[in-house]
Amino acid sequence: MSNFFVLTTTFIFLFSLSAHAALDANTVADINGKQISKEDFDRRYKESIQSFKFGSPTKANILNEIISFELGVQEAKKLGLDKDPQVVERMNAVLYQSLVETQLADKFRSVVNVTDNEAKSFCNRNPAVRTSHVFVPLTPSALKTEETAAYNKINEAQDALKKGMKFEQVVAKYSEGASTNGGDTGFVSKMDVDPAFYSSARKLKVGQVSQPVRSQLGLHLIKLTAIKDCNKINIPEWQRMVYEERREQIFQTYLSSLRSKAKISINDSLVKE
Repeated sequence: MSNFFVLTTTFIFLFSLSAHAALDANTVADINGKQISKEDFDRRYKESIQSFKFGSPTKANILNEIISFELGVQEAKKLGLDKDPQVVERMNAVLYQSLVETQLADKFRSVVNVTDNEAKSFCNRNPAVRTSHVFVPLTPSALKTEETAAYNKINEAQDALKKGMKFEQVVAKYSEGASTNGGDTGFVSKMDVDPAFYSSARKLKVGQVSQPVRSQLGLHLIKLTAIKDCNKINIPEWQRMVYEERREQIFQTYLSSLRSKAKISINDSLVKE
């Protein structure tokens, strides 16, 4: 038995040596034919060392993590998961994000610096507004009966205002959202709220109440109570908003260029509202 153990151990050791010998000088590991080069390992090591969770982040430990990852990917492919529609959709989402990062990163960096005057100018065009509102929730996918009930309720609230009921009282009686402080939202910017809500508020004069407005969240009666003085704004906050707007413009311009070179057919009858 002892001689058998020695022979077996020797065989395993020699097999291990031959396996290592089969790798060239620039290959760290071979996993079922998938080779991990030293360059690839060094890159993945640097990426992993900051977020390594289990044990000390040694090269051996991280190599084991890489091997586990590669084995998992290989097994997933054997099971055909890379062909599963839901998995493909998630993979495509990663590709989409990677496209944006690689193609637009430099352009995004080019517009990151925003001056104080540019921030104030943006505020003058898109000032923060303070509003109060009566709110009746209504999802975009609501049933027709739910939509009818929501509109009936917001119309009742509007009728109550026309009959002289104070706005705060109408909020308390009809609003289904937070009704504290008469439905006061505080100051909100263009970036803080639904576009339909902000656009409707901007069309009002202080003290005026809107017609029913439908946002992504539901129905609103909006009362404009104040407009923010752009000379008293938090400049860094507004510089961020200018950057976000410029970033979105760059993004949309890029997408438009892709659409202009693509062949796209749409069946309008299937996407009609």
